[in-house]
Amino acid sequence: KWKGIVVSELKNNKTLVKGRDFNGDGYGARYSPALLRFTRGKFFMALGKEEGQISLFHQSRHQVLFLCALYGLMTPVEPIQMYDCPLETDWPVFRMWTEDDALTNILLAYIKKNSVGRVFDLTATEIRRRLIFWPAIHHELKGNVLHCFDTASAGDDSLIPFGEAMKDYLLRAPAEELMNIQPEVEIGGIVFREVAQ
Repeated sequence: KWKGIVVSELKNNKTLVKGRDFNGDGYGARYSPALLRFTRGKFFMALGKEEGQISLFHQSRHQVLFLCALYGLMTPVEPIQMYDCPLETDWPVFRMWTEDDALTNILLAYIKKNSVGRVFDLTATEIRRRLIFWPAIHHELKGNVLHCFDTASAGDDSLIPFGEAMKDYLLRAPAEELMNIQPEVEIGGIVFREVAQ
């Protein structure tokens, strides 16, 4: 249960199907790009209208991964089903992603495969940030990891300014400029830090 509601009874979970994403046959599963599945969230609302969001990510030369409880890491255009999967540290899904650093290893493999030079952590909440073992990412990138914090809000409320920073700056700035951001610099109300706290 989450806030007194059985998770399988949450509105979007009633339509989840054991599709190809869950080793099923896919019969009856409806997929949309991840970006479109999250449009009601604070982060995505800050990005603007749906049509603009897709072109924003397509036009950017930077790589973006979303982090969620059910699917783990995904690209903005990766096909997923609509779902509701809250995250709690004592839930099996949290243990699944953190046991043996599973999600961290997926991120490390992505970094290596795609020659990622710097990671900006916009996870916003401690529980999401804990899904990744950040020292391993720092080690792989020789410290080129910056954790973002909003100067006016915390937790889920910081997802709005993070979305604005993504739209107005992070997706548009040249790679060299992003690589030159120093720890403790503040840009548009976002502080970039070396530490995840």
